Amino acid sequence: MLNDTSIKTKLLFSSLFVAIIMSAILATSYFVTNSIKIKGNHYDEIILSKDLIADILPPPEYIIETKLVTHLMIEATPAELPALKEKLTALQKEYDDRQDYWQKSTLKEEAKQLILQKSMKPAKEFFEVANGEFLDAINAGDKEKATEISINKLKPLYEAHRKAIDELVALASDYVVADENEANSMLQSGTATMTIVGMGGLSLTIILLLMVSQGIVGKLKRIETSVYELESGEGDLTKRLNIDGKDEIKSVGDLIDKFIDKTRTIISKAQSLAIDGASTSEKLLATSHAIGIRVEETSQAIIKTSGDIAPIKQTADESAAELKHACNEIQKAADTLNTAQVSISKTLEKVQQNSQAELEFTSKLIRLNEEASQVKNILGTINDIANQTNLLALNAAIEAARAGEHGRGFAVVADEVRKLAERTQTSLTETNTTINIITQSINELCEEMQNNSEAEQEVLKQSPITEKAINDVGTAIALSVQTSKIAAEKAQFISSQIGEVSQKIHRVEEVSLLNARSVEEVVTAINHLNSINANILNEMRGFKV
Repeated sequence: MLNDTSIKTKLLFSSLFVAIIMSAILATSYFVTNSIKIKGNHYDEIILSKDLIADILPPPEYIIETKLVTHLMIEATPAELPALKEKLTALQKEYDDRQDYWQKSTLKEEAKQLILQKSMKPAKEFFEVANGEFLDAINAGDKEKATEISINKLKPLYEAHRKAIDELVALASDYVVADENEANSMLQSGTATMTIVGMGGLSLTIILLLMVSQGIVGKLKRIETSVYELESGEGDLTKRLNIDGKDEIKSVGDLIDKFIDKTRTIISKAQSLAIDGASTSEKLLATSHAIGIRVEETSQAIIKTSGDIAPIKQTADESAAELKHACNEIQKAADTLNTAQVSISKTLEKVQQNSQAELEFTSKLIRLNEEASQVKNILGTINDIANQTNLLALNAAIEAARAGEHGRGFAVVADEVRKLAERTQTSLTETNTTINIITQSINELCEEMQNNSEAEQEVLKQSPITEKAINDVGTAIALSVQTSKIAAEKAQFISSQIGEVSQKIHRVEEVSLLNARSVEEVVTAINHLNSINANILNEMRGFKV
């Protein structure tokens, strides 16, 4: 079973087993301690304190103190009676409380019978008599009757109660002895159980750990032996560890087996490759001799080709120079055409600008003509005002004449106003004539400028055609220039390529010589490789695959 589990599981199982054993010991110890809990220092101190209290104070369930209180009541003064009555009531209450306590307790049945029935009945009757006729006699001051009730009724009830208490004390003593004996027995039994559990658990733990250790160490020893034999033996790669189980050592063993198997495969292939390498080296040797002969022939052909390519390169260089000269001439013509095209474009731009300026000037003249017309209208308005002023002045003169001497001054003013109106009319007439002349001149000038603008527009309409023709010619020349450049570049490129081919042919010639030397070196290397393959094959044969 342990062989089928991992080392981690084994160790976990061992730890769990030890934990279970320790838990069992602790549980047994806890059970025994909680069941007994005696014979200790604190236990003895608690028992001692309870014994001391029991020796000093009268117990509530024993009515001896109540009996004493009844005797004190007989001899007490009236001032002492209230305290004794309260004491009697308190003792009865304590007795009833303790009866309730023992009623709910787990006390054994025989002891319950004694404390709850046999001792309780006379006690209850004792309290009834004491609180009844006895207390009545005390309250009445009849001490003789109270003494008689105490002797004849209370004392027999107390004796009966005391007899039951004595039996209960004896029974309780027997219980104490029996409980102590049982506790000692349980303590001894628990100690023995803990010892057996501890020793048994320790033994089982040691056995389990020895089994786990033996399984692990045994498998590791097998791995060590196999690896040692593989390292110091004859190199037998057919052996396997074959570790049983399902733990980590089994996994390591399987990995070592796989590694050995892979190593065996590699060495087997290496042996085959070494044999194939030796055969291939012989073939390479024969091929190298043939290559040497062909390299010599190639070198002779390259020397002849190098001599034939020199005239071709010279012709290509001359063609490239002629194409470059033609390209330069065409470029000059293109530059001249571009200059003319620029001049025409500038002229057309100036015509366009002049035409635009004339149009703007015509527009301004038209606006000036309109403003002159508006001035004529204003002058007409002023002329009307002058006429009205003249009429008003004439009317004023008439009225002044009628007024006689009193209107003479007013007549002078009216005459001056009339003269001013006449001069204004004269000036308006002259101004109107001048404005008419200006308006006519403006109209004539506008008509001439309009004609000029139309002629310029006609020129501008024809300019795109002329410009397009010039652009087409420029494009054709530029295309010719580009074609000539491309042809010159290709001729130059062909010339350079021929030069490079010539250089490469020289380089091939040099390489051919180097190849001849390399072939000799390859032959030497193949012979050395044959020697290495032979040594490797001898080493590989030392392994059993």
